[in-house]
Amino acid sequence: MQQRLAPSTGRYFVQAVGKAFRLLEVLHAHPEGLRLREASGRAGLEDSTALRLLATMEQLGYVRRHGGAKTYYLGPRVYELAGGPALVASLPRLARPHLEQLQRLTGEDVHLATLDVGEALCIETLKSSHILAASFSTGFRIPVHASAVGKAILAFLDDPVRDALLRRLSLDTYTARTLWTQEALLADLRLTRERGYSLDEGEFSPGVSCIGAPVFNLEGRVVASVSITAPSQRRPASTLKELAGAIQATAAGVSEAVRAAGRAESAAGRNGGLAVE
Repeated sequence: MQQRLAPSTGRYFVQAVGKAFRLLEVLHAHPEGLRLREASGRAGLEDSTALRLLATMEQLGYVRRHGGAKTYYLGPRVYELAGGPALVASLPRLARPHLEQLQRLTGEDVHLATLDVGEALCIETLKSSHILAASFSTGFRIPVHASAVGKAILAFLDDPVRDALLRRLSLDTYTARTLWTQEALLADLRLTRERGYSLDEGEFSPGVSCIGAPVFNLEGRVVASVSITAPSQRRPASTLKELAGAIQATAAGVSEAVRAAGRAESAAGRNGGLAVE
């Protein structure tokens, strides 16, 4: 991908700032994350220069690493400043009416999750009223390869992005049902893409079943997923499959809300900040 480099001349142009933004653009183009040499090479910078800039931006929250790893990703401050485009702040609000309808229909826990540093991050949860229920809550992180919310996103990523992310993932085993080989996981992702929904049959937590579906933005890129989670004792995977239509309808409703927000934002940009109905 060709980077949009800022002009390198001009009386008020600050080289260091230009280089920092080049790194941010490179990381934006590679949501699967990049190591130092990869990021510096794509930005056309010396490793030492890129390291200093990345370290500074990491301290400020514009770049992050997961658990001290050597892979760099865009940080939360970028998404906070981006607001609408990043959907970090608006997704729960946009999705909530659809999640509430799904929760009323099923009576089970309903989740909304996004991809964050190689994990599925739950950003909204509606809990069921059952005494026996799963224990996942808002803010909970779950491995993408061992969860319905994670696999619903993975399956619909662009192939190069998905493949690069999978190369960096440690396919840890959590239960006897965890898909811990690339071959098994890719086969499951292909099936997920074909049928339009994902299943987790106790792959992360024994006795917990989940079904998920992807959420897309205005550009048709997957940005999140919704899921239903329930104890297998009450809702084994075989019965969760009966809710495939409901979870897909909910994901479609959230996707349309996200697209509508994107269209409104585009209209506001064309009209000096005033959205046109």
